[in-house]
Amino acid sequence: METKDKKEFYEPKSNFVKMVIKESSLSNNSDRKKAEDLLLLERFVSEGPNSFQSALYKKALENSYSNEYNEILKELKPEEYKRIQEEKAMQRIENEESKKAYQKEKSEKEKRYKEWWLRQGGNE
Repeated sequence: METKDKKEFYEPKSNFVKMVIKESSLSNNSDRKKAEDLLLLERFVSEGPNSFQSALYKKALENSYSNEYNEILKELKPEEYKRIQEEKAMQRIENEESKKAYQKEKSEKEKRYKEWWLRQGGNE
């Protein structure tokens, strides 16, 4: 049933989701669930979530289908995809720097502890 303003079912916009549907079987429950989830995820990407609960659900779908989410985003919102990839790259760099700083601090602390140990008369 189709109304004047709204179609009964969401029509996929991305070629990626269209391809997933074409490769899926309606009678296979896992195929069907994945296709339905990706349709909803695509709709969230296109139209945005309309409530706090739908925003949480969008985030859950993003986490469950991270590769698929990236494909949808890349196709429908390439600027946002690029921005997110740049943020992830910066976060990886920051994480590496943080890891190096932690290792350096740990090593220096171990060195100070060793010096203290030896001053106390302990053996190496």
